[in-house]
Amino acid sequence: MDSSLARIHARICGDGNISKYESSEPDRNRRAEVVYTNYDDRNIREFREDLNSKFGVKGSVYQDRIMVRSLRVVKELEDRFGTFGSKSFELPEELFKASKEVKFQWIRAFIRDEGYHDESNDRLRIKLMNRSALGEIKALLADLGICAHITGPNCDDSFYLTVSELSSFSRLLDVVENKRKVK
Repeated sequence: MDSSLARIHARICGDGNISKYESSEPDRNRRAEVVYTNYDDRNIREFREDLNSKFGVKGSVYQDRIMVRSLRVVKELEDRFGTFGSKSFELPEELFKASKEVKFQWIRAFIRDEGYHDESNDRLRIKLMNRSALGEIKALLADLGICAHITGPNCDDSFYLTVSELSSFSRLLDVVENKRKVK
């Protein structure tokens, strides 16, 4: 696994989705699409560049969203990674065997979608409905020498992964501080 594929996986698990459906058009019954929505145009641009480098597709950009309609791309992603549902996605085994830089790129892309910096307590927090995925992300962070803990379930059945003392992890802090805030 390389950095661009790691970021594609992280972004679909974060603010993206994959859908397959039947079309009523007679010439093409089955369709599939990858959609990624994010308010930070840097993330949209990077996702588009990653898709182009890995699959040779650029997708259509609509303000805060990029869409790629391709059965081939969806099939390749699902064959390699399985499901992308918010409550059911898993980190691929090959990610845990990848280099530290590839692991960091996955974390960076996912944080830019799902993480936020709690500045008053100097911590990074990621809120998910998927407890097992948070456990895998915690293990990935541990591989990078970053300690984290998980709390929950909360009243909405969600869980938090928290990295305390964020300022001690300068590279991770840089990712969080460079995340654009939605106004």
